Amino acid sequence: MTIQESAPSSLVANVGNRQTPSPSQLTPQASSQGLLARTFAGSTAIVPGRAVLAIGVALAVSSAAWSVFLDVAVPIALAAGCCTLAAVVCTYAALLVILNFKADGVSSFVPSESKSMPSVAWQLVARFRISDASRLWCDIEPGSQASQETLAWTHAMMDAIKRGELPVSPQMGDAKFRERERANPSWRTEIERDDLAVWAKGHGRTPRFLHK
Repeated sequence: MTIQESAPSSLVANVGNRQTPSPSQLTPQASSQGLLARTFAGSTAIVPGRAVLAIGVALAVSSAAWSVFLDVAVPIALAAGCCTLAAVVCTYAALLVILNFKADGVSSFVPSESKSMPSVAWQLVARFRISDASRLWCDIEPGSQASQETLAWTHAMMDAIKRGELPVSPQMGDAKFRERERANPSWRTEIERDDLAVWAKGHGRTPRFLHK
């Protein structure tokens, strides 16, 4: 192997090493997160709830006693003790929520993307709004939350209408109204099933909801 061949090879190897973090680089962060989770919310918690409650009661009594020692009125001293206990309990509860980790270290309250499969009844519908067609194209029930993919297909269908590849439904109104709709389509623009099927086939697509 020549010098010219070995230099680029070593450069590629170095770049790959820089881009792929080793397990030793990831371990400290994961370990610290695991320690926090075990400390406050883990199954083998270092600070259990009873201990936190006991600490809160001790601080509340100490706060009330110290207030009385400083010649503070007894009702105010008791209120200060109650506030101290409430502050400890609320802080612990907040930590339980923040550090509510799953066993794999991923937060359990992170919402997952919900995907509602469309009803087979949509296969009997002859006309669609673009917003509904884009969701059905991605196997999502119309009315569900839009995804990045459905938004992309919405734009694709509107561009196809502007180019004349996808006709506006004749049921939308007279020729003048359809021409305005073609020039400026929106998510409410309606298209026919057969026209959409032809357009999909032209792009090598066969969405499930267009099957008869």
